[in-house]
Amino acid sequence: MAGVNYMTMDVAFGGITFEEASRTAELFARDVMPAFRSVREAAR
Repeated sequence: MAGVNYMTMDVAFGGITFEEASRTAELFARDVMPAFRSVREAAR
């Protein structure tokens, strides 16, 4: 199975504030990234 080694994400765009961009990154790390780990472990 091919995996993802690197991922880039632009969370600061348009007129959003630094706080909004930071919150987006925190939510992604908390709620989305663990799912990548689950998929990887299931593929083993």
